[in-house]
Amino acid sequence: MQDLSDAELKHGFQFPEIYKQLLKDCMFDYDGKRDTLLDYKFYGVDLEVLSFSTAIKYYDDYLYDKDKTKKIFPFAVTGGGDWYGFYFGECKNDDGNYPIVMMCHDSDEAMFYADNLEGFIFYFLLRAGCEVDTKVSEEFYINELNRVLKTHEKYIEAEQVELLKEVYSREIKDQSDIELASSYRYRGLLTYKEAGELFVKQTGFKMFDKTFFCGLDNCAEKTREDLEIDISISSLRSSFYHPSLLLNEKNLSLDLALKIFYKYDGVAFLLDKYVETDPKNIAFMNELYQNIIDGRYENTAHQYILPITKIEKFKIIKIGRDSVFCTDL
Repeated sequence: MQDLSDAELKHGFQFPEIYKQLLKDCMFDYDGKRDTLLDYKFYGVDLEVLSFSTAIKYYDDYLYDKDKTKKIFPFAVTGGGDWYGFYFGECKNDDGNYPIVMMCHDSDEAMFYADNLEGFIFYFLLRAGCEVDTKVSEEFYINELNRVLKTHEKYIEAEQVELLKEVYSREIKDQSDIELASSYRYRGLLTYKEAGELFVKQTGFKMFDKTFFCGLDNCAEKTREDLEIDISISSLRSSFYHPSLLLNEKNLSLDLALKIFYKYDGVAFLLDKYVETDPKNIAFMNELYQNIIDGRYENTAHQYILPITKIEKFKIIKIGRDSVFCTDL
């Protein structure tokens, strides 16, 4: 485990204890004799685990075309080249663990899967119950689910084990995900949607299935000039220039924050007439609004004339919104 300790010292992060235990238990080794993490042949799991020596090589040596912030450390890959890894960003949990994300190989997006490695294992054990592999019998499929649960139950919570046993005891039925644009039908113990809902209910992980940007724009500190350009070209319909990517920039001052706020229909937001329906965009406006009233952004010497009419200003004041939204800088 010396290599692991050396990596922690070199990169300044601490690997979760469960990861160290899984490495010690050889759950990241392929030798044809023992199970691996979630078993690369396990149903519903597109996952190939990485030995630590391979994982650290991936992290240290890959070209900067994915996680340019160097905050995602891989422990497994998909057949298509996406990474599953620990997100060593600003999301450390109270228990010392880090969220697990999937980083897409062909974009600058990453997706949250679980609040820790235990949750990640639990989710994939749930998801494995969704769809019977048509190449095997249903009896063999059920036996495989219970076999892998037996080899993994010591790594997850007892309540999660009991829930999985209940799911695995269900009758296999015809299922479909009708919320998709094109209904997808299959046979399984539960739907993929239900698996996600059970996971969130059991773990309380609100960020499940949410995406975030992990590209170059997060890497270097932006100047005010950079931010002004980014604000001008930002769009709610773009993942590369979405305005939410600017909210944590060190040089984002109060005038620029207000400029972003009013660019994206801040008046309607303040008057409870906001018509945006995309959850990501609503969350962005809520976060920006809260940051502004919490004094997150410095009030510099830069002037900013609010783009609101006298009538709009009167209405904003009348309903009791913070004065920062109706006072010129």
